[in-house]
Amino acid sequence: GFTQLANREVSLGGALGFGSSRNKSEDPFGSKSTYKSYNIGPTAAIGISGNWMLGMGARYAHGKQTSQSQNNSQSITSFVVEFSFLARKYHSFNKQFGIYAQAGPGVGFGKQTGVSNQSNYYKTDLDFYSVSASPGLYFKPTKKFIVEAIFGELIFTHTITTPENGFKSYSDS
Repeated sequence: GFTQLANREVSLGGALGFGSSRNKSEDPFGSKSTYKSYNIGPTAAIGISGNWMLGMGARYAHGKQTSQSQNNSQSITSFVVEFSFLARKYHSFNKQFGIYAQAGPGVGFGKQTGVSNQSNYYKTDLDFYSVSASPGLYFKPTKKFIVEAIFGELIFTHTITTPENGFKSYSDS
């Protein structure tokens, strides 16, 4: 195949994401909810031999969920900061197109705050550890610029939730 990257070639990249959902029920309680989120995540990696790259990334995510029904309202705001390592292997089909696989561990923390019925306030700390793997496709229109697309991602996350006034809980997803 074609050589995708040179030894010690530096890659700078990142991701920007937005999400939004709205649900409304026609049940007798008239419940409805909205969720909005955004995230930003820069990455930096360096090429090593054999079309491999090793690097690091960071991510900040923020979300807000509101829900309302006949007798209840709730608002939850959360943020998460994550740091990760990555290993990526490229395989080229020609000088401009190819595929890659990426995997790596991550660690992060965050905070979630909520208000229920305008009086019950709570705050929760989040700590998590993760491992992810994803395949991707790339297009290299110029010698210095690469466009990439990830197709699916397999993630395992272990989260430790610590409420302000309560017991820790653990979850895996």
